[in-house]
Amino acid sequence: MKEVLLILLGFILGQLPDWIKRKRILKAHWNAIWAEVNIDRVLALKYMDDKVAAPLYRLPTDVYDNSFPALLSEGNLEPKEVAEISIFFNLVKEINRGLDNVAEMHKTNDTEKLEAEYSRNLEKANMLVDISREKIDPIIRKYPQPFKDNIEKQFRRFLNRKHL
Repeated sequence: MKEVLLILLGFILGQLPDWIKRKRILKAHWNAIWAEVNIDRVLALKYMDDKVAAPLYRLPTDVYDNSFPALLSEGNLEPKEVAEISIFFNLVKEINRGLDNVAEMHKTNDTEKLEAEYSRNLEKANMLVDISREKIDPIIRKYPQPFKDNIEKQFRRFLNRKHL
């Protein structure tokens, strides 16, 4: 009996480093998603505040493209959470396409279409901010806690610097 318990203990201790590593990697993916959601939210707010129809920046989606599949492969997300995160980042991609469209219309001096697309982009940016606060933040808080600093405030300070 003692031998069986020692073998079982050895097996458990052997699995522990991989379990810890996996948890650390998952936390890193959640931190990255959380940061990207906040950056996208701040850029959407900046877009609404600045009144520039065709800014040079785009909202990032690299983390979503790389980290979200890793989180899905763990199988811990509920279908509703998967849907809400996907809706958020699809909206980010729609805004980016809209920003590209506005930039093209700006080049061709198509003012009427530019204003219509700009108006749509503003509506989508407003939706993005609402979805991020109402749907995405509660999901992210449910999983391994992101780092303590408020990335949204830090990023806003960075964007408000005089040289930008």
